[in-house]
Amino acid sequence: PDTDVRKIWDEEIRRVLSVDRKEALAQLYWELRANVDRSPRLMDFFANPEIHDPYKLLQAFGGWLRAKEYVGDLSEQEKELIGTPGEAFLLHIEMQLNQVCSYKMVVLTCLLKMDPKYASWTVPEIAEMFKQYYLYHREHLFDYKDMAKHEDPTAFPLTRVESKLRQMPLNYLSNTEDDFFIFDREKDFISLKPEVLPYWPQSYYRKHLSNTENDFFEADREKNLFSLKPEMLPYWPQSYYREMVSDRVTFTLKRYFYLKEQRSRNV
Repeated sequence: PDTDVRKIWDEEIRRVLSVDRKEALAQLYWELRANVDRSPRLMDFFANPEIHDPYKLLQAFGGWLRAKEYVGDLSEQEKELIGTPGEAFLLHIEMQLNQVCSYKMVVLTCLLKMDPKYASWTVPEIAEMFKQYYLYHREHLFDYKDMAKHEDPTAFPLTRVESKLRQMPLNYLSNTEDDFFIFDREKDFISLKPEVLPYWPQSYYRKHLSNTENDFFEADREKNLFSLKPEMLPYWPQSYYREMVSDRVTFTLKRYFYLKEQRSRNV
């Protein structure tokens, strides 16, 4: 029937367009690689977002590692991550965390600055770094409305920062089974899930994350502790892995503020 032929033709057109798009993006990748003379990071692509947004690569290939796999430019360490919880965590940050504000990425930025030997953190220690982030990056302070409206942001009470963390980013980083973090509310602690822990201390993995969120933080609502889930424990201590994480976090945070600025200009 004509309808079957049309359906087959439509599917073929979509397939060809998809292949052509991937090839065009692959060509863009190699052009950039020639300019930086090394395997590029997400943030290398985001240097001029008006020309090319690396998020298109993430969408087309299903993540940054898969894009690099397609063009044949994976390092040995990156190859070992394919199909592992370590890759899932990177993809989680790249594409799956719903960015309605900057809080989650700022939390991850804070965690990356802490000792990689640890994959559990107290809310007060996160709160102090969280507050300092917005004080240091005054151009982003508007996004934390309560603190921005305070007559003296430097005197904004840490207890209010802690309440905000419990209410929003720590909760939303750990409120589903697919998350990668655990939030123990009784002990006021957040930690990584065990499957990420082998990667977290590795600097190359943390760089990946910072250019760029199923959640890899898990919530125990009775103990107030924030930690990684057990499956992440092999990754978190790895320096190469933390570099990857850092790359994705930085990318996601900068892209959020870039898009927010673009929208405000168009209002």
